[in-house]
Amino acid sequence: MEDVAPSPPASAADASAETHGFALWWPVLAYCVLILSLSSIPASAMPDIRVIWRNDKVIHACEYAGLGGLLALCIVRRWRRLAPVVTCALALFCAALFGASDELYQGLIPGRSSSPWDFLADATGALVGATLVTAFWIRSGRAGSTRSD
Repeated sequence: MEDVAPSPPASAADASAETHGFALWWPVLAYCVLILSLSSIPASAMPDIRVIWRNDKVIHACEYAGLGGLLALCIVRRWRRLAPVVTCALALFCAALFGASDELYQGLIPGRSSSPWDFLADATGALVGATLVTAFWIRSGRAGSTRSD
């Protein structure tokens, strides 16, 4: 039996479905797995990051800015005609929900703890990331576009 190369989409609707399927969301999933992997490290095995950063809240904010940005990018590509504030709100909600569950999970790891301040840093970072990506998307002229690029 011969290997058959996949045929190109028959229509623009098929191409759009491919763009908006799992391929669109896998970076978000991979990033969430990375966050959970880092959260799974017991405190005794963690490097002392305070040598580099005096405050771990900056690390939390940067980590979740990436997640908020990725979520916003997926949302604007999937639902192009959403208002920018809705895009940011959806990205923030999803990232904050994940951040809350991550903080609860960290409380189960030996030597680690859950902190409402860490959650606040996560949510703040997610908002910044989502806002930056949404603003870039608007400035690039892609907002409201029906193209599937």
